[in-house]
Amino acid sequence: MINRSDKWRYLGLSVLWTLLATGFTSLSCAEDVVLSWSGYTMGPITYVVKVVAPSEVDLTEVQNEISSVLDCVNHRMSTYLPDSEVSRFNKSESPDWFEVSPQTAVVISRAQEISRITNGAFDITVKPIVERWNMGAGKQDTFTVPSAEETARLKLRIGFEKLDVRIDPPAIRKVAPDLQIDLSAIAKGYAVDSVSEKLQELGFVSHFVEIGGEVRAHGMKPNEQPWIVGIERPIPNIRETDCTVVLKNQALATSGDYRNFVEVGGKRRSHTIDPRTGTPVENSMVSASVLASDCMTADAYATAFMVLGPEEIDRVSIAESLGVYLIQQEGSKLQRSFSGEIPFQEAPPSEASEAASTIFPLFLAAFVLFGLAVLGMASGVILSNRTIKGSCGGISGTTNPDGSTSCSVCQNPASECRDKQAN
Repeated sequence: MINRSDKWRYLGLSVLWTLLATGFTSLSCAEDVVLSWSGYTMGPITYVVKVVAPSEVDLTEVQNEISSVLDCVNHRMSTYLPDSEVSRFNKSESPDWFEVSPQTAVVISRAQEISRITNGAFDITVKPIVERWNMGAGKQDTFTVPSAEETARLKLRIGFEKLDVRIDPPAIRKVAPDLQIDLSAIAKGYAVDSVSEKLQELGFVSHFVEIGGEVRAHGMKPNEQPWIVGIERPIPNIRETDCTVVLKNQALATSGDYRNFVEVGGKRRSHTIDPRTGTPVENSMVSASVLASDCMTADAYATAFMVLGPEEIDRVSIAESLGVYLIQQEGSKLQRSFSGEIPFQEAPPSEASEAASTIFPLFLAAFVLFGLAVLGMASGVILSNRTIKGSCGGISGTTNPDGSTSCSVCQNPASECRDKQAN
């Protein structure tokens, strides 16, 4: 038997559990939305972060955390900041081990691995040649193409084999005293990965990160919608999407010569240096996109594939389980090819569809102009009581209800019309 005090105690517990259950239910039913913010990192490079979270969540602290992550990457790996780890290593001529952060050691170790896999098509020691071609940190107002002799001398200063790296304790060392490194072809991808990992650590499992065109997506958008990213059509000064790709816990990086290049003597030269020749690449490749599990890998291989030929790209992409989407310039046409599994949401245009898309606007314009011309002629007759002059276009034999012919509207018929009227 329950006494009065127990009764009130049970009633209170019942109300408490009801309130807690209601609270938990309302929390679990809070609608998730995509929240985003953007900024700049590594100088002028833009970044965008999107997270799936309840709309009322305050992201101020999260934004500060992400800014801190990006600042750390920049202060360790930048060639523009004079006190970064990379800049201080480049100034040193000592052959001794140079202490770096674990993060920098990881990035350099991965870069060296990709250099070996691509037989030197990717090489972070290419900095002296990048700067000589006026594409690095110290750009000059004037530029001249280096001679063959100067290129040969510069090539003696580079070579990934002249660089050593160790993870524990983290350090790097140079064999040649004038060896210098540039991580710009892999650091952006690493920064994307670092932001993604920080977001997961903070509890934002579903998110999208983009830094300077390199992207990584994790989880799904609200209502189980996937993250979609577009690959640009490589046309200078025009922003068009060539195709769209679905990203599910994957990263995508693209390298191309249609945005960054130098012009010398009226000739456009790619911003991608071939470390094997010491000069900008001169091939038909205009865009290389790589799909990988992490953005650091995708970023580095996208650069390497701008240098390698199609056969070598196939070899590497199969061995490394990469998705690859290539666009090459063949005369006035763009040739597309891909290998591995590319989850297209909207496939790239075929050659036939591109031709049709080029011809159709011309046909439509001609049709509209013809229609306007006919309308103008008709308006002159109907509204201004002005007569049509010239050929009747073959309607001279048409009889009107009153017995006259259609040619009666024309006061100055062409010779073929007069001949028909005579008959």
